[in-house]
This record gives sequence, C-alpha cells and structure tokens, in this order.
Amino acid sequence: MFMSDPSDFVIRRYLPRIYGSLTPLEKLPSLNGMFGGFEGSLGLLNGPEFRKLAKTLAKAAKEQQDYRETIGNLHDDLDQVGLPAPFYVRAESRSVFRYRSSFFRGMKGSMLDMYRRPDKLIQLCEKVMDLRIRGAMPAEPDPNGFPKRVAMPLWRGDKSFMSEASVSANSTGRD
Repeated sequence: MFMSDPSDFVIRRYLPRIYGSLTPLEKLPSLNGMFGGFEGSLGLLNGPEFRKLAKTLAKAAKEQQDYRETIGNLHDDLDQVGLPAPFYVRAESRSVFRYRSSFFRGMKGSMLDMYRRPDKLIQLCEKVMDLRIRGAMPAEPDPNGFPKRVAMPLWRGDKSFMSEASVSANSTGRD
C-alpha cells in the first residue's frame, strides 16, 4: 500500500495505528479514488466518529498553539545570537533507513527485512528518497547573516551503524 500511494498509506493506515483518536481515518476511501471529488464521502465525514475526530483535532491544534505561545520565540531568540535552536534548522535531511525504522517497521522489523525481503526494503528506500528529493526546497537565507545550517540526524543512518560485511552478506543472499 505504501509503494502504490505513500500519502494514502500514511493517512488511512499509519496515523490510525499510532494515534488511537485517528482510527476513523481507516474508513476513508482510497485517496487515489478521490480525483473527481469527495462528495461520496460526505455522509461518512458527517458521521459521529468524524465529528468527534474534528473536535479532537481542534483541541490538539489549540494545545499546540498554547504551547508555542508559552515557549515564546525561543527559536528566534537562539537564532539571534547565532546558536542552533533545538529541533529547529532551516533545512533537514533524514536517512531513509532511519525514517523507515523509526516510523514504520521499528528496528527489529527493519533488520529482519534486510535479510528476509532485501529487494522490497531497497525499493521502499528508493521510493522515499525519490519523494524526499522531489519535495526538497532550498534552505531559507539566514536573516541575521549567520552561516546556513543543515540538520542531518543519523542515529540509525550513520555508515558505521551497519558493517560492510553485513551489507555484503545480505546482498549475496547469505544469512
């Protein structure tokens, strides 16, 4: 499902799995089938589950707004003095393997896939990389004249994380 339409997978499968309040999204028709509009889904969207979902999302958005107002402009304050703010950069790149193992299959599932389904794992990584490249945007210029920063969190993507021997063994079919 991910390979045929990643957005559909994320909305109708992934998000409902990780956020219980989003389970009504599983009932949506395929997003691919909505080219002509979503009139056929209006009855579903007006049902009690989706009305509750809308209220829950509105509450979550309000909480997020309150949180951001509480912390003020910490990111801007740090940026003013040239310090990189936590979790804030002008551009970010994520390792495809880290993305997959962190969000979709977990570490154990991803490692097993390296040996049980290496072709599908590579195909998925190439699909995600293609999506990332197509969605890439230039970093915004720093308004304060500080050097541009790019974050590349690599807790699962560093080349030293997996040995060349395990990669070679996997590509030759050895266990």
